[in-house]
Amino acid sequence: RPPRRPLARRRPRVSPGELKGLPGRGPRAMVGPPDAGRPVVELLPRERPGDAPPLNGNGAAGLMVQGTFKSDLAFTRSLADAAQYMRHGDASEQFLREAGVNEECVQVLRKRFDRFCEPPGGDRPAHISRKSFRAFNGHYKVCEQDDEVSFFRVMDVERRGWLSFDAFLLGCAAASPQTPHILNSYTGYIRAWHIFTFYNRSGSGTLDYEEITTLMRDVASRDGKERSVRERAAAIAEELGSISAVTLRVRGIGGRLCDFRASTRWTGSRIRREICDHMSCRPQTNELDLAINEVPFGCDDVLEHMIPAAAQAVDLLCCVRAAKHWYDLYPEDEDEDDGKEGHQGSPHSGLAHGGLGVERFVHITFECFYQAVATESLRGTSRLFRFRKQILHTGQGKQQAPARPSAA
Repeated sequence: RPPRRPLARRRPRVSPGELKGLPGRGPRAMVGPPDAGRPVVELLPRERPGDAPPLNGNGAAGLMVQGTFKSDLAFTRSLADAAQYMRHGDASEQFLREAGVNEECVQVLRKRFDRFCEPPGGDRPAHISRKSFRAFNGHYKVCEQDDEVSFFRVMDVERRGWLSFDAFLLGCAAASPQTPHILNSYTGYIRAWHIFTFYNRSGSGTLDYEEITTLMRDVASRDGKERSVRERAAAIAEELGSISAVTLRVRGIGGRLCDFRASTRWTGSRIRREICDHMSCRPQTNELDLAINEVPFGCDDVLEHMIPAAAQAVDLLCCVRAAKHWYDLYPEDEDEDDGKEGHQGSPHSGLAHGGLGVERFVHITFECFYQAVATESLRGTSRLFRFRKQILHTGQGKQQAPARPSAA
């Protein structure tokens, strides 16, 4: 008698109400087949009670319930989570469908991609490099020459230094002037990530006050209201921003150089700029070598990741590569400077910073930014991160323009 085959384990079909009262377990929504009346819910343990559903391989990334995008779930997703979400094939597919990108558009862009792409080699397929993107923009004039680096950086979601065709297609669709910016949906969410990353030129993962001001200036220039940009930026920073600052005690080989307050979300490049602003002789920022506790502090490193969580003051070693500049960086006289009004160590001095106070240390996370855009607390962003012309169709066969996007 042959042995009996074990019964296949079936996933239960349950409603959200039936999940209540199950301690230590949480639902992971999965999109069912087209004929399914409700989604299949797989019960999986969570690491801690109250954790958000983890990102999963089907691309839903905890943002889709019954095939519908849920912006309230997106409010809890970080910038890195959003980037991971876009890497899933079905997330891009949903976005492209909502953006009105059809097969004809893909073929048009493929021909233009093939014209400027680098040939495959090694582990790289045919791709667009920084150099070839510059040539592409020189021919089609889709953006200002000064913005080429920023557009390429944003489109490089994988941070590989080159763009595959899929990455190029997603970036061009997000920047297309015909792509709608629908709030609380795929186009609004993915375009919000592109806008945020475009203005986060420091690469810190949060928007600082300078980047917020640049964003608000661009919003004002596009809606014709250029007055009081700084007031609007200050209001947005106060409403959405957080402050986390420490005192940096900068020391050189010869002794003390300067003390100043710094945001924990500043990068090494920003810290170098601050040091140069505080010195009587200002070397080039790329000539400064910094270290914290003997650990090199690179230009792209974020201060928060280099110091203890509860630190109030941090010692920073500063050296200059070029010896001729080192002798110009002399230690300050602490007894002479500490009594001066507006000493650099004061967190509210605001000297040499355009009269700015604590708002200099403000940073805005992607979660807060997207929530403000989705709830229309921050309006006008639908006009940001746009190419100057359409690139997904030919002049003879323009696709019909989509419906007017919701105000963002």
